[in-house]
Amino acid sequence: MGYSVRTSEFGKMSEKDKARAVSELARRAFESNGQAGQIDARIDEFERRYGFDSRQLLQALTEGRLSETDEIADWLWLLNFRSNRVS
Repeated sequence: MGYSVRTSEFGKMSEKDKARAVSELARRAFESNGQAGQIDARIDEFERRYGFDSRQLLQALTEGRLSETDEIADWLWLLNFRSNRVS
């Protein structure tokens, strides 16, 4: 079933509820047009190319064993985007 919010209801919501509603609308739109799978596929491609998973990437960056490059920044952006769409 779809998710909708009437404009009149949206105007009465708290800022927190507005943010939650917009996030949910965006998440459903994102998933319905197939982009969710595309993002996951791109993340999988990075994991294959580098030979470790995204959790290991974050750990290596945190520990200073890996430096952020333009490509790593793209990977991080995809992870952030995926994380935010699930929230």
